[in-house]
Amino acid sequence: MANLLILILLALSTLSGNLAGFLSIDCGSSTVYSDEGWIGDEAYIQNGESKRVQSGNSLSQVMGTLRVFSSRNKNCYSLVAKKGEKVLVRASFYYGNYDHKSSPPTFALQFDGNPWATVVTSSDLVIHHEAIYAVKGDTTSVRMCCSDTG
Repeated sequence: MANLLILILLALSTLSGNLAGFLSIDCGSSTVYSDEGWIGDEAYIQNGESKRVQSGNSLSQVMGTLRVFSSRNKNCYSLVAKKGEKVLVRASFYYGNYDHKSSPPTFALQFDGNPWATVVTSSDLVIHHEAIYAVKGDTTSVRMCCSDTG
């Protein structure tokens, strides 16, 4: 199985307009950027390894890390939410050639196991996906899956 790698900048907010419900997760990072509102992802994911994107990119510091998933086909970010609440999720992905293989991955993106999008990453572009989702329980998950496992 090839490594599934993710740099996901996950922004989750309720559609009630309450900014207190806004969460920005910098995947692969353990740093908190209080001035920018970003936090690391360690409290939201149970596996994967943090890697640094190759130096020389001109992206912000939150695009300097990513998380590599090599041991599982499905990897979920679990988030607390209220049943019936609608959430806006913005996810950004960047390969950054962290492994020097020039082989950006493609994978499936899901909400609570339901298909959302197919992500085709790039060596030099940030890829964005955005959706509004109605939460079905007390939590919701954003899942990345190897594209051949669905």
